[in-house]
Amino acid sequence: MNKFYVKTNLLKNNYRGEPVLVIGGIIYSISLLFYWLFLFFISPITGLDRLIFLVVIIASVSLLDDMIGSKEQQGFKGHFNSLLSGSLTTGGLKAIVALAAVLLVLLEDDFFNLLINTGIILLSTNFFNLLDLRPGRSIKYFILVSSLILFIYPKLYIYYLPVYFISIFYLPYEMKASVMLGDTGANVLGAVLAYGLLQTSFSLRLIFVIILLLLNLLSEKYSFTEYIAANHFLKWFDDLGRLNK
Repeated sequence: MNKFYVKTNLLKNNYRGEPVLVIGGIIYSISLLFYWLFLFFISPITGLDRLIFLVVIIASVSLLDDMIGSKEQQGFKGHFNSLLSGSLTTGGLKAIVALAAVLLVLLEDDFFNLLINTGIILLSTNFFNLLDLRPGRSIKYFILVSSLILFIYPKLYIYYLPVYFISIFYLPYEMKASVMLGDTGANVLGAVLAYGLLQTSFSLRLIFVIILLLLNLLSEKYSFTEYIAANHFLKWFDDLGRLNK
């Protein structure tokens, strides 16, 4: 079995240099899609078909990036510079495909909503990928932020509760550094969080897109891991539940 994971590049070294299975994203994506498809067929919910489409596309292109992508170029700036120099990275391909999928999903939006909603999905997807450098970090921040959103918009449970349920079973293994999300899992978490946000008020979406834009820009110059390590509360939250810190 290990030969299969090595050949498919789904066995990678983590931040401690230990080989870890990059299958978390596959677990989340398949589980979420099964749940939403079941829900959609027994009681169609407006917009759920678009979320399913979005997750399928983002999960697929992110899995491709996990399997054959290079980490030499990272972040929007790195992939954009590669594109300008005539080299299309798998990360660049992922961004282009994700943008196309998002525009198809938001086809009926007016200009300003299209601009803000596209920004929320793409920036959130990338941000959670940037966060995913330590076991459990992306999942914990997903739970934290989505819980705050649910407090204001409880009807959005349809998008977020399945992630919580999967995390109950999956998160203990990631906290032990037995598995990790990879780009697939982190990108899907970011997309799901963002899609729920699209159902909120214009003002809340505007606040979120500004915050996400600033965080993505800051990531080009500063390390989130170093900033988290220097902040007592963020360090405590980051280490919470993690073994072999």
